Amino acid sequence: MTTFKANFFDGKTAHAYPVNVTVSGQTLEIIGSDISLQKALTDIRIEPILGKTTRVIKLRSGEKLESIDFTAVAALEQSLGANKGMRFVHKLEQSWRLVLVCFVGLILATVGFIRFGVPWIAAQAAAVTPISVLKTITDSAFKSIDGNLLQKTKLSATRAAQLQSIFARVKNRIGKDYPYELMLRSGAEIGANAFALPSGTVVMTDELVKLAKSDLEIEAVLAHEVGHVIHRHGLRNLYQSVGIVLLAGIFVGDFSSVAGLGTSLPALLLQSGYSQEFEFQSDQVAGKYLLETVGSTKAMRDMLENLEGSREKSKPSQTEKTIQDIFRTHPITPERIRVLEEMERK
Repeated sequence: MTTFKANFFDGKTAHAYPVNVTVSGQTLEIIGSDISLQKALTDIRIEPILGKTTRVIKLRSGEKLESIDFTAVAALEQSLGANKGMRFVHKLEQSWRLVLVCFVGLILATVGFIRFGVPWIAAQAAAVTPISVLKTITDSAFKSIDGNLLQKTKLSATRAAQLQSIFARVKNRIGKDYPYELMLRSGAEIGANAFALPSGTVVMTDELVKLAKSDLEIEAVLAHEVGHVIHRHGLRNLYQSVGIVLLAGIFVGDFSSVAGLGTSLPALLLQSGYSQEFEFQSDQVAGKYLLETVGSTKAMRDMLENLEGSREKSKPSQTEKTIQDIFRTHPITPERIRVLEEMERK
């Protein structure tokens, strides 16, 4: 049996009647100077605790009790199995150590979700995006930079045809079912570079063609970019940058808001490029292609060294450096070369 003091409100007026409340078995008895009530415990509802505010017990008939005997009301609440979640929250409020642990846990969970959860969701969304949507994104992205950062190629028609033939060989061997297209452009603003857009459009600059010491090095670069396409790296980068609500919509097949994302893809590539994981995946594609066709990954390794050397020699202005950093999607060159060498040894 439990007894505690409370104020009784009849639900008709604001007057508080002091009463004694007794809980015995399955009955709650309310006794005051002018009040004598008995209620079954099934006819009461205890409001969740909120800090140190007065505890409220509501009766099904419309009356209510208010008490500051927190211990007694908590015991009644526990015996009824009510408000378990809020009782746990109140327990947390009473212990700064538990609050600190929960706060740290929340931070770790948030970081973990951003680090692992969002990329996973983006990967699943990218995997289910139809090629028709990829084409829309690619067209929008390419249109936003062609004639701006990229200019018409200065290569001869004969040289351009040779490069198209190399690209055809690569895409036919490892490209899978994408509407591939090689776009040759002068890239005075971004220098020697190549990058892939989601539907299979690969852009290669005249400066990269001139930097390469052989057509096999160019073929290696094109195989690497095809690797980005088949793994949908550009699309995954794009999806990871959008809001989680939009990403969830894409994941379940709502692509109505995707078309407008294309214009942000070039800026995203310029600002962050690809992750190390994505670069290594595409290197695996290029390395396997080279091993199957010529028996060595040397062409890819040489091209990486050429690109790294050209960057070390150049002294761009701050504006040019910012632009180049946007398209510099090939970090950790020594490690990438080491992995390609390991592929060949195995």
